[in-house]
Amino acid sequence: MSKARQVLWTGAAAAAVTAAAAAFLLLKEPQPEKEMQPLLFEAEAGVLNGVHAAAELSGYSGDGYVTGFDDDEDSLTVFVEAPEDGLYDMWVGYSSPGGDKYTMLSLDDRQAAEIRLAASGTFTEAYAGKWLLRTGRNEVLISRNWGWYNMDYIKIRKARKRPEHRVERRLVNPDATPETVELLLAAMTENGPIPDPDLLVKTETHWSWFCTWNGDFINDGIQNSEDHIRHVLHHEYVLTLDEVKELRS
Repeated sequence: MSKARQVLWTGAAAAAVTAAAAAFLLLKEPQPEKEMQPLLFEAEAGVLNGVHAAAELSGYSGDGYVTGFDDDEDSLTVFVEAPEDGLYDMWVGYSSPGGDKYTMLSLDDRQAAEIRLAASGTFTEAYAGKWLLRTGRNEVLISRNWGWYNMDYIKIRKARKRPEHRVERRLVNPDATPETVELLLAAMTENGPIPDPDLLVKTETHWSWFCTWNGDFINDGIQNSEDHIRHVLHHEYVLTLDEVKELRS
């Protein structure tokens, strides 16, 4: 394991270093990996809560799709079978004839992400990022969020090994103060779902600190479950304020 550790700061401590540096994680479509065939898991074969399977539209995969995401509690659980432990690229098959929408994906109460579904009157797919799957069955929960879309499938493919990070010690702001240049931190200054430390270690994503919004982001049990919060705060990769008391003054 890398010696680098994640720091979780909140409140005044977070605000004090926000001006130092910030980095934003973009979901970039990976290049195809010819030797790795994708695996497809149909939405209509999952567990439906407040939604229903349909087949009126054309162009879907399998026997149909899942629709009716119109109430706050509506959700769909798709069982994803991974051949081995590891990082997987994930896509969602969908249609969104009513405009751009957002859905919420969560994995076994360990990882969560809000996924943009671009407007599409026909069935297409959206890249959902990299997910740390375990051998065998993994439960991917699709929660309503904006709703009013149709869900077709979940697709996964073993992620390619990334090239070595090549980070230059140079800030994009030429007017940065000497103190900022010396600090040179990469921070997730504001976020909803708390990053999974196991995923950060696996991808060597060494955020210096991150700060999660309050309200439903902590209390709804979907974006950050109680088990996930405990997992993060007790993880050996994470430093909490009680472990860095000199920073609390």
